[in-house]
Amino acid sequence: MNSPRYRTVRVTMDDVARAAGVSRATVSRVMKGNSSVSEDTIARVNEAISTLGYVPNAAAQSLAGRRSEVPVVGLLLRNPASTYYGYFYSQMQKQSEENGFQLIAAAPTVRGNFADEMSALDRLVRLGVNGIFLATGSIRPSDVESLLDTVPMISVGRPELHDEITAISYDEEAHGRIMADHVLNYGHQSVCVVDVSPTISPSEAHRSQSMIRTLKRSGADVTVVEASEDTTRMITVQRVLELVQCKRVTCVMFPVDYRALQFIDYCSLAGLKIPEAVSVTGTDGVFTQWQHFGLATLRLPVEGVAARAAHIMGSRLENPRQAVIHETLLGSFVPGRTLATAHQFPEQSL
Repeated sequence: MNSPRYRTVRVTMDDVARAAGVSRATVSRVMKGNSSVSEDTIARVNEAISTLGYVPNAAAQSLAGRRSEVPVVGLLLRNPASTYYGYFYSQMQKQSEENGFQLIAAAPTVRGNFADEMSALDRLVRLGVNGIFLATGSIRPSDVESLLDTVPMISVGRPELHDEITAISYDEEAHGRIMADHVLNYGHQSVCVVDVSPTISPSEAHRSQSMIRTLKRSGADVTVVEASEDTTRMITVQRVLELVQCKRVTCVMFPVDYRALQFIDYCSLAGLKIPEAVSVTGTDGVFTQWQHFGLATLRLPVEGVAARAAHIMGSRLENPRQAVIHETLLGSFVPGRTLATAHQFPEQSL
């Protein structure tokens, strides 16, 4: 007579979550020892683990096509090669771990255009992620409306006004105003602002437009140079250099640090000293070189935005039906030697 066969039923994290009356993300937090979980919840989860005999199965988690024991959230990242996005990505990874979910990133190709961004977003959707962070430029709210009912989505670090998309971003209107006010306080009345199109970067566009409005309201003479989309950005640099060499401006304002630092490099090649020839300001403050150059800039609250976005995503994974939130965080001005008072400039021999 054949012996009866018994099939072992593997206890999953979902089983533990149901027994404890919490979410999968909360069970994950408890197992990782996350301090944000209450003692009562920890006790309920541990009791469920003990009662059910739950043992994490690392092999099962790694098998292709199997659902991960820990929620997975996708991050659509514009350009991980840039200093800002690289630092932003590291902060999002750190905060995701703190909030009990895994983070996977998808980025457009080197072209970084709209089609590439949509393709990267599609890759995340096909992977079956539990949530999505949008941290990119060209995708519009209307492009993701069809996904809002299927997966929690949070726009991070970029302006977002869609009524159905939660956004945690920087206060770019205030940032542009802060930088322009400092330039005015240094006595500059002839200022060049490099303006970036929203199709290139909504965040940079908001900053530059805020700078322009603030300067014009004060009565300053503002020359706007549209940022070109060429990969070398030489067209933009050449236009601004001509303004400086013709002594039409005493300060040049950039909506992001890497553009300002590139301009400073070309000024050096042209024999123009900063700030003797012209004052220069940037925005973001995560570029390591700005400390070396003493760049006057504004430090974006990257850490705060990442922490807040990850916390809200963790909450959404537990309870998707929550009210839409629009929050902005404020950065701080970083003084530097590249911004000097206008009356200190000597005449240049061109």
